This record gives sequence, C-alpha cells and structure tokens, in this order.
Amino acid sequence: TLRGVPAGTVEVRVLRVGYVEQKRPVTVTAGQAATLDFELDRTLGKARVLQLYLSIAPWGDGQCGAEAAALHYFGKRAAALEAAEAVWLASLLRNPDLELERAAHTFDPTRLMTIAGALRPLPRWRREDLQLELGEWHPPPVVTARRGPRAAPS
Repeated sequence: TLRGVPAGTVEVRVLRVGYVEQKRPVTVTAGQAATLDFELDRTLGKARVLQLYLSIAPWGDGQCGAEAAALHYFGKRAAALEAAEAVWLASLLRNPDLELERAAHTFDPTRLMTIAGALRPLPRWRREDLQLELGEWHPPPVVTARRGPRAAPS
C-alpha cells in the first residue's frame, strides 16, 4: 500500500487500491502523491477517476466494485438501486468492515441522512425527501443477519 499518504482524494484512493497487489509496500512522500494525483486527474479526468474508483473500491464482505456490492447486498444491478440503497452503499466507502458491523448491531440512519443532504445536483426538496425516507430505512438482510453474539473485546 501507499504509506505516509492520507487517502483524502479519490485519486489517492485509486492509487492505493492499485498498489495493493504490490509484493512490498511502496513509500511515497506527500509531494510524490500530489504529483501522482495531478497526473492521474490530468490523464483520465475527474469523471473517469471516479468511475474507476467505484469499480474497484472495497465494499466489505469481500466485494470490490459498486456493481458487485449492489448484487451482493440488494440482489440487483447498481443502476437499479433505489436512492436510499445507493446512499447506504456510499456510506460504506469510508471503512466498509466497520460500517457493516455498525449497521448489523447499532444501525443509526443519521450518517445516511447527512450524506443524502450533501447530494448535488439533487434539488433541495428531493434531498429532504430522501432524508425522511432514510430515517425509516434499514440495512439489507445480508447485513442484519450478522447480528449474532458480539465477539468479546480482546
């Protein structure tokens, strides 16, 4: 993995996932990361970098890519997801395993409502409707089935 570089941008996340297959860790300075970030963005463009990231990003449960995650969690293609389902998948990107654990045991829609409130270019009324919908929404059965006894802290 890339060491010493915060994964603050989608470009750096794409680079990190791309380096996962390396046999040995790659140490990159912040300046080198900025150069790689700039070149990736200049070469591919923001839309393509985002598309690339969403096709390779880890989504938990061994799933990589939005299409695989949509099929795994909801049994349908990513293009067929409801808005609430897409927002829930987006909420996993920060730390999929931790977010899945939280969703299985102590699901709180507050974070989903925050994400929905930031969605652009949805009109404000649609974001507000989506936030209300998410207040009643629950994770898919494949996630809630994990609700067995929690492991004792080590």
